[in-house]
Amino acid sequence: MRSPKLTSAQVVGKSADPVTRFQLGNGARIERLNWGGDPSAKGVKQSFAMMVNYVYDLQRLDKYRIGFGRGKIAASSAVLALKF
Repeated sequence: MRSPKLTSAQVVGKSADPVTRFQLGNGARIERLNWGGDPSAKGVKQSFAMMVNYVYDLQRLDKYRIGFGRGKIAASSAVLALKF
């Protein structure tokens, strides 16, 4: 199973998280997860203290933005390879 929540959690065709929706809607891809990146009480409650790095690949920006509009979330091969 490939990172099901991060790369497919959607509400009516959009990512459920507003920050993720903004980044991916602008053509970014999920590049890396930072375990323990937000150890605050709010971070632990919202995302189990994880943070995400996004990358804007200018040569693929339009492809990722269009894909996101069609329900596809762009992610690096390292993220897709994670097992949950």
